[in-house]
Amino acid sequence: MKNSGNIFELYSAMKIFTNKYRVHVIISSLFFLMVFSFLFYSRVMDISIPFPDISANNSDKILPSAKETIYIGIISRYPPEIIYKGYQPIMDYLNNSTEYNFELKLSGSYQETVEQLARNEVAGAFLGTYLYIRAHDQFGIKCILKPLNENLESVSSAAVIVKKGSGINHIKDLRGKKLALPSSESFSGKWFTGYELNKYGLNLSDLDSISYFDHHQTVIYQLLKNHFDVGVVKERVAKEYEKKGIVIIKSSEKIPGPPFVVPKNDNPKITSIIKDAFLKIDIHNPYYKEILTDWDSEYSHGFVEASDNDFENVRKILGLIKVPK
Repeated sequence: MKNSGNIFELYSAMKIFTNKYRVHVIISSLFFLMVFSFLFYSRVMDISIPFPDISANNSDKILPSAKETIYIGIISRYPPEIIYKGYQPIMDYLNNSTEYNFELKLSGSYQETVEQLARNEVAGAFLGTYLYIRAHDQFGIKCILKPLNENLESVSSAAVIVKKGSGINHIKDLRGKKLALPSSESFSGKWFTGYELNKYGLNLSDLDSISYFDHHQTVIYQLLKNHFDVGVVKERVAKEYEKKGIVIIKSSEKIPGPPFVVPKNDNPKITSIIKDAFLKIDIHNPYYKEILTDWDSEYSHGFVEASDNDFENVRKILGLIKVPK
């Protein structure tokens, strides 16, 4: 019991001491904090203290933010996440191969990309075949490159597609069917509605309905969900979904692949740099082969030079023959 009494007396003494000096402790702590803050602020704000020297090695490095930014347009043929996945690696390649910082400039429509070119808001753009022809005739847009396909040919095609088991095997079976198309500015839709149907004695009025969607993948989705009977998309995109139940019943004639274009009043230096960077790609070289792995498959086999004359056959197919000036 004696020990318990000692403990109680010690506790009481500590409590009295704490209560007696609590105010002093708080005041001392606040004073110390104020002095420390004043000294720290004075040190930081003293402009007479020189900044640390930057070594020559660090100053020689060109950071991405120090490069001039060049914008490249891309039509909205695919959803933004697919565009970024396939086209950002292309920008990364240009950034690592040139003195500029290249950035994608997305658009909400095919026409918006054309207007970006016409206003010189972009130094170049990835356009569709039909859209290029119209942009060239309207704004003088120039094509400089066209992509190679998996066979190293500079051609592509559109494809008429149905869902496996639909019972539709030929174009002549489409009477009374519902048709899904990508943008009205795409070659795929223009070719089918303005050219291919007529070859089989069919008109647009013979179809049940026609609906347009923003992206090629959306057309395929609509077929797989049984919302539509037939669709028309890029043949390359259609083949990517064959294992998921998509069947190609007809392909278009071979046409030039979707070109890379520049404005009418382009910057010759930048155009030359972009062109040289793309043309030096050699798919047989392991270095480039690895780089191309992450690119959109339409551009993952390299490029060749292109000119407006390459698209004359497309103009004939679509009835867009140029009138001599």
